[in-house]
Amino acid sequence: MPADWYAVPPGDKRKEQLSTLFEVQGIPSLVILDAATGETINANARGMVGSDPEGAKYPWKPPPVSDLGDEAPRAAALEAVRRDGHALFCSAAELRGDRAVVLEAVRQDGFALNHASRELKGDRTVVLEAVRQKGLALQFAAAELRGDRTVVLAAVRQEGCALQDASAELRKDREVVIEAVRQNGCALRRASEDLREDFEVVLEAVRQNGLALFDARRRGDRAVVLEAVRQNGLSLKFATDRLRGDLDVVLEALRQCPEETDRVLQFAAKEMRNEPVLQPRNVVNNCLAGSGARAPVFCISSLARTRDEGKDAIKAVTRSVNGVEESFVFGEKATLGDLAAALVARMHGEEASTLVCLQLSQGSMVQPSQMLAPLKDFF
Repeated sequence: MPADWYAVPPGDKRKEQLSTLFEVQGIPSLVILDAATGETINANARGMVGSDPEGAKYPWKPPPVSDLGDEAPRAAALEAVRRDGHALFCSAAELRGDRAVVLEAVRQDGFALNHASRELKGDRTVVLEAVRQKGLALQFAAAELRGDRTVVLAAVRQEGCALQDASAELRKDREVVIEAVRQNGCALRRASEDLREDFEVVLEAVRQNGLALFDARRRGDRAVVLEAVRQNGLSLKFATDRLRGDLDVVLEALRQCPEETDRVLQFAAKEMRNEPVLQPRNVVNNCLAGSGARAPVFCISSLARTRDEGKDAIKAVTRSVNGVEESFVFGEKATLGDLAAALVARMHGEEASTLVCLQLSQGSMVQPSQMLAPLKDFF
């Protein structure tokens, strides 16, 4: 905005007063005033600007009622579609072919594109405005624009499932599909067969919606299934039999759905149901992060026997990635889960986390399923 323009600061009470005075019902709004008298020239000039980009009719004074002539229906249509884009449906055929009227309509509701003339459904600017407001409006665009990469990218960034109305060629476009599944993982079902098997595409999809695993061609990929159940534990249903019998996969699913334990276990292999680490109390108290999880990493530098208040005990020393060492003393029955919980309890502020990654001295990562493993077994 030019430096010499006046502006009301955000939060200033005068903003509400101005909105009330000029009956502002939506933004952006444009009111034209006479600088000399303060009188209102046009209380709703936004549409006039759109229909007169060269400013030929500036300052856009509304014509007297007696002079409206053929402009009356158009002015009424512009006013109507600014309030509700679907008012375009009730407009005369010539107004549904009026570019300025249709632009106002699709800016208010992208689905109004459905009521535009065939010519304007093929107008790239009109269609771009429509899909930016509602991605699924792509279905009403002319076929050539459903194959326009820029138009389709705009649509899927607003609503991933608009991919269903893109051309077959663009449903094979990796970048387009990744943008779609990032916005809505379920858009994966509209991607080409090859991309439904693409590791990165599938991973993006299940991170956004775990249930997208249903449409993936990687149901037997452990990394993919772990990401899916972390987002939605019920997606375990779509994993392969082998992974429904994977203790860490089932554990991640239970963590994500603590209120639906019974449903999750219905999808798990039968032998999983009596596993101690999968019992509700242990699932809730498990602070070990699994493979691929985002959590602080600590290396177990040393484990040694010691005495604490006259009793046998275990001393554990850990080191963070920043080189900071922490030492803990536990009873001789302490587990890897106890060490993880102790580390979580010591973290504060920006470092706070509910999970930690533990690395053994030989370099291997501790898995959540090892929560109940005794520390003394790792001396």
